[in-house]
Amino acid sequence: MNAQRLIVAALGLAALLLGAIIVFGPRLQPTPMLSGYVEGEPLYLAAPISGQLTQLFVQRGDLAAAGAPLFVVDTRTLAAQQAQAGGQVAQASSAILAARATQAQLAAQVVAARANAAEADKEDARAAHLIALGHGAVSQQDADKAHAAALAARAQLAAAERQ
Repeated sequence: MNAQRLIVAALGLAALLLGAIIVFGPRLQPTPMLSGYVEGEPLYLAAPISGQLTQLFVQRGDLAAAGAPLFVVDTRTLAAQQAQAGGQVAQASSAILAARATQAQLAAQVVAARANAAEADKEDARAAHLIALGHGAVSQQDADKAHAAALAARAQLAAAERQ
């Protein structure tokens, strides 16, 4: 009987050992090791415009197919930005028209100042000629006033041209 117990115990121990080898055997083998490195490029997704997200189709870690929509941005923000840009364009157009009107006004002032200076120069030359003749047709005071008026008209022309 002792021999039978010993055989049963030996068979049980052998079965236990065989089960342990089957279960733990693959884990005891060395795992194959590969040398090298892995390259990757981070990808930061962003909308081409700023705004509030109205829909989000993916979560962190989800796989996304190429070309699949990831999110939807509220179009009201884009419409508001577009309207603002349109207003800025209209404002700039108005400023251009105002600048052209000012330029035309300044050009007209230059033409008027040139005409006044030419007329004042003629009056100054006429008065100087009459004074030189000495007939008394023009007083020295009037000749001086004509000369001063010519100088003032030339100064006004120079100022108008600078503007």
